[in-house]
Amino acid sequence: MWGFKSPLAHQFWGVAPHELTISDRPEEAARAGPGSQCGRMPDSRSSTALRQLSGLGREPDPPDRAWAIVTSERNGRLSLPAAACATLGASPGVAVRVAGICQRDALVLCVHGDGRPMTIDRRGRAYLPVAMREQTALLVGAQSDDSVVVITPATVLDRLGDVLAGGHR
Repeated sequence: MWGFKSPLAHQFWGVAPHELTISDRPEEAARAGPGSQCGRMPDSRSSTALRQLSGLGREPDPPDRAWAIVTSERNGRLSLPAAACATLGASPGVAVRVAGICQRDALVLCVHGDGRPMTIDRRGRAYLPVAMREQTALLVGAQSDDSVVVITPATVLDRLGDVLAGGHR
């Protein structure tokens, strides 16, 4: 027989330590005395907690944006992930013209819109603005609904973590 006897059990569950004994053998539980519980772990398919989870509703919506973390080449070019190339209409062997807009510390590439004309070469690469070339890692998000690709330093994740953590350090 194994049991869980802790002075904290009474504090958390309102059960005296000598009353909290669990066994999967009824004969051992009978010898353990009053307050003992015996039985097997419930089947997860019939568990009340799991049944409640299944009733939460529909599946979550798929993510709006495909994300990837990439590094730039030494010459300042960035090889775009497949999802970003597809969003901009680039395919292997064909160069594509897009509009590029720098907003704060992000580069936004879009098929339609105002901005500096940029070329995605036949290998799916784009030149980065000079200010972004020193970054060790870049976060690339592609949203096919509106044909927009966002490129920003991965340090934004650090800042997001700071915001989410708030004062809990």
